[in-house]
Amino acid sequence: MKISRELKVRSLEFGDWVFKYNLIDEFQEKLHILDKSAAGNLLSNLEALQDNKRKYIISSLMEEAIASSQIEGAATTREVAKRMLQENRKPKNKDEKMIVNNYATVKHIVDLKNEAMTPHKILEIHRMITNGTLEKPEYEGNFRENNEIAVYSHDGTLLHKPVEYPEIPKLIEKLCDFANSKDEDFIHPVLKGIIIHFLIGYIHPFNDGNGRTARALFYWYLLKNDYWLFEYMAVSKVINDSKKQYRNAYLYTESDRTPNDFGDLTYFIKYNLDCIKKALDDIQKYLEREQKRSLKP
Repeated sequence: MKISRELKVRSLEFGDWVFKYNLIDEFQEKLHILDKSAAGNLLSNLEALQDNKRKYIISSLMEEAIASSQIEGAATTREVAKRMLQENRKPKNKDEKMIVNNYATVKHIVDLKNEAMTPHKILEIHRMITNGTLEKPEYEGNFRENNEIAVYSHDGTLLHKPVEYPEIPKLIEKLCDFANSKDEDFIHPVLKGIIIHFLIGYIHPFNDGNGRTARALFYWYLLKNDYWLFEYMAVSKVINDSKKQYRNAYLYTESDRTPNDFGDLTYFIKYNLDCIKKALDDIQKYLEREQKRSLKP
């Protein structure tokens, strides 16, 4: 299997780094669904519900904000968090503040979808996400200025040692170039969004808030590339329900490497495409139920 995959491997050069990935048949099928049938099916269900389209966008943004915060440890229930956002209630603690911040940020991302990404905008996204929630306020909206950070498992195993902090500004500049440019070798926009998500986690440019920033940039990239259906999909909700697999997707990518590359992105791509497909199935089932309910006398 390994030899078969190596014969079809694609390389992704990012500065001095080289990652590899495979376009396995499963990926092609899921990307085809997103490109062809998904948008049409979703649109027909939304049009049947007419005036409720805006309500579903708002509900999805709330779900995304809540789940992305819960992935990072926000200890509050979905019901309490959603009621807080719906009532525009002030957060009572740090966990609720994380969710309010995330909700403001995903709405901000929608406004940025027609703009190019810059390091300044990434810092602003991070500042909005972390406002009033970090151990040190000076960490908000600033790249880390130390190497005292690493990702460990619950048993203390080192999972990832991020780059040295002086390299961060250059790498983020390169990330923005990657996000804004057309690729010489075509990369499907959904795959590229997933890769951007991974690279933020890999670079780990902040003392805290890296995961939330990575998922926000993934969301921005898909909306920028006209994948409007992601406004209706709470992908982070699916990730939150499979946090161990999310962590493992990073771990497997980095651990499956050769002397010629920095890891195999196939693992991370597969996990995220599975989550996207599950989020799409969930919203379609929900809209079908709502449509049937609206037709009842």
